[in-house]
Amino acid sequence: MRPLVFILLLANIAPLPAQQASGPWTPPSDSATHVRQESPFQRLDLPAANAMRTGSGAPGPGYWQQRVDYVIRASLDTVAQRVSGDERITYHNRSPDTLRYLWIQLDQNLFKSSSRGYRLFDQDSRFGTRGAEGGVTLTKVNAPALPASSGRPAQRAVPLEYQVNGTLMRVDLPRPVPPGGRQLIDIGWSFPFGPNSNRMGIELVDGGYVYEVAQWYPRLAVYDDVRGWNTEQYLGQGEFYLEYGSFDVSLTVPANMLVAATGTLQNSAQVLTAAQRNRLSRARASDSTVIIRGKDEISDPASRPLSRSGTLTWRFTADSVRDFAWAAARHFIWDAAGANGGKTLAMSFYPPSAEPVWNQSTQYVRFAVENYSSWYPYPYPVAINVNGIEGGMEYP
Repeated sequence: MRPLVFILLLANIAPLPAQQASGPWTPPSDSATHVRQESPFQRLDLPAANAMRTGSGAPGPGYWQQRVDYVIRASLDTVAQRVSGDERITYHNRSPDTLRYLWIQLDQNLFKSSSRGYRLFDQDSRFGTRGAEGGVTLTKVNAPALPASSGRPAQRAVPLEYQVNGTLMRVDLPRPVPPGGRQLIDIGWSFPFGPNSNRMGIELVDGGYVYEVAQWYPRLAVYDDVRGWNTEQYLGQGEFYLEYGSFDVSLTVPANMLVAATGTLQNSAQVLTAAQRNRLSRARASDSTVIIRGKDEISDPASRPLSRSGTLTWRFTADSVRDFAWAAARHFIWDAAGANGGKTLAMSFYPPSAEPVWNQSTQYVRFAVENYSSWYPYPYPVAINVNGIEGGMEYP
């Protein structure tokens, strides 16, 4: 978890003269306007209530929000240190506007010398890119082929016109998407890992790499009622404003690796041993931490299912989330415990050298989920801590 840092700003206060004359306070020359702007008791200048938002700021009867669903198939090449993927995006236009193009974020384009973030920050600073020369390679941006349905003729796959501007890409649509309509887009892409460690990256520890993968897939920029398209460049230091939707993600990695990811694992029988599946089931009902794959099992081939191809594909799904991140390593220790009566599975993944401290991590996760749920119930099926190169970042 990210450490909390408190910064105290101390103002220099000069002493008042010993014989300062008393008398009524006189406002500055611009009088009432200045007083109103500087007073801590001034009334907030808020927009008037309307159909979109009530006077309290809560959503009104006319509020809308776009939705984006992703199906992603990606693979990790540990020799080339590269991730490649194909994804299908289903964009649901719930706005009252007709959209003629979509803006898509290509966050990995931060990690090259032509990016704005590269030029703004010192390379060795917290938000520096460490001189990485990566970026996204696009292999296709298409409107997919569709079968005939409901009187609509079949459509063949059509390459779409697009323009890349830094960490953003504008995709021109073959036909406008009306209110209530939807648009499907297929994108093929890849990117390399580099020396960067800004919110994601790889770390060589205990003789193996830990991969933490985030800001990794092309994802929709937000279209809202306040600003329309939100098209700020990703500079490395900001958090993320994204649309909610569903994710169906398949990750193909070397068979000796364990994977932690957003959402619920859908094919445990294919990627876990029978013993590991039984331990996970026991952990969900346990307040105490249960070891799913222990330190003494890391070098044991029996701790991973057999694979003729040398790879295994892990499939995760999640709904009503705005992002997806994952981590992988061949030498993860993995433990888990139940939280909120088993509604959530608290888990931790960490390399062997971290075990003396991280063997308590899952209990910290469990404590946080249960205690904060007294304010608002934690809505998701898993909560995971991963020990890797990123010092503190949160994803669904």
